Amino acid sequence: MSLHSRFLPALLPLFLITISVLTRPSTSAVDSFEYGGCSQLKYKPGTPYESNVNSMLTSLVNSAAFAIFKNFEISVPGSSAGDVIYGLFQCRGDVGTPNCRDCVAKAVNNSASSAPTRRAARSNSTGAS
Repeated sequence: MSLHSRFLPALLPLFLITISVLTRPSTSAVDSFEYGGCSQLKYKPGTPYESNVNSMLTSLVNSAAFAIFKNFEISVPGSSAGDVIYGLFQCRGDVGTPNCRDCVAKAVNNSASSAPTRRAARSNSTGAS
């Protein structure tokens, strides 16, 4: 009998308990801010890059009303390859789209106010991350 076949049945209950604890629905508030950060690199206001950032932030919030995950690549007309913006949001499966949208909107507002003109930002909330 191999080592794996002897220990796998003993570890399976531990694995299932761990998964059930980690995936249990949360009762935390949507606006429970957990983490935020931004890059040191900045962009110049009034550039195509800023237009792409604004388009991205709007798209993130609007899409969260219909889905709990979405990723984007945005480049407005007149942008160069260096102006392309990538972004995504992901809400947990037990967070409905109305709460997901609220959470993404708060994250966008938080990032826009705490990291203006930064080339990268990240925000996590307990209720939506």
